[in-house]
Amino acid sequence: GQDQGLAPRFWNGRIDEVRIYNRALSQTEVQTAMNATHPCVGLGADHFVITHDGYGINCVSENITVSVRDSANAPYTSYSQQVTLDTQTGKGTWSLVTGGGTFTDAVANDGLATYTWANGQSSATFALSYREGSTPINIRVYQTSDATLRDDDTEGTMAWSASGFTVTSAALSNPPPGAIPAFVSPQTAGTSFPLYLAAYGTTPTD
Repeated sequence: GQDQGLAPRFWNGRIDEVRIYNRALSQTEVQTAMNATHPCVGLGADHFVITHDGYGINCVSENITVSVRDSANAPYTSYSQQVTLDTQTGKGTWSLVTGGGTFTDAVANDGLATYTWANGQSSATFALSYREGSTPINIRVYQTSDATLRDDDTEGTMAWSASGFTVTSAALSNPPPGAIPAFVSPQTAGTSFPLYLAAYGTTPTD
């Protein structure tokens, strides 16, 4: 799995149905071997995909969605293992928003939580409260018993700030709800619709 022309460069992925020959193959034999392979679709959980908007405010919980995918990057619904959620900074408290599995955040503000997946579901959403700590963060999700089964890191980092705004389709109460409601329906360009801005920030005592 190493590029012999560039030592630090390794293969990133998995290879299936490897064959080694002690002679050169003819063109016909190569074609036959190529046609004998098949895609690895639906063979099991291959990786996780994390989804978030890339930004957070310290005093507002942010939703993080995690989905289980197979090797073809399709949703996988037969997964029932425990995963670990990790902010990788030792800070942050998790809670479960949607998902039928078993959720545990044993120690508040240590950045770690576990979730045992409910069979039949391919995604779950969690709220992350990140009131302090370094920024940006790179959230990591991996199977607790096998850390090599992990997220694909396509979500990018998440930057946090002490103050900011939320945009909603309805005015928020004060104090606001624990979870900020999303827009209930898509909005069409060129059509007027109301937007509500709520300002969030910290004070010397909160």
